[in-house]
Amino acid sequence: MVETFSGAHNQNPRIFVHQHNGTAMKIVYNAENIIDANLVKSILESDGYRAFINGEFLAGAMGELPVGGLIQVAVADSDEDGAKTIVAEFEKERQEFIAQQENEDDSSEDDLVRAPA
Repeated sequence: MVETFSGAHNQNPRIFVHQHNGTAMKIVYNAENIIDANLVKSILESDGYRAFINGEFLAGAMGELPVGGLIQVAVADSDEDGAKTIVAEFEKERQEFIAQQENEDDSSEDDLVRAPA
């Protein structure tokens, strides 16, 4: 079964209200790509939240043009605070991992032995 969002505009045309089976949804994560979105969705679901990906089928239509903000992870209104806490922890851990990898790359370049010319 494929779960999809239906959207409705509220009074402010810049705010888009997402719904799933009549339940208002809140966006808790703007993903860089579909893999990123599924990773966050899986993390949220492993903590007991029902998470949904909005825009996952739009990414393929963009071809090779980088377009941001199309893929989002959303949860029910009532789960927003807890889900945002989990997403913030995920983003912090990811940034720490990236920084660690960059430091390891820098130190390995220093250890290279260059052959005499």
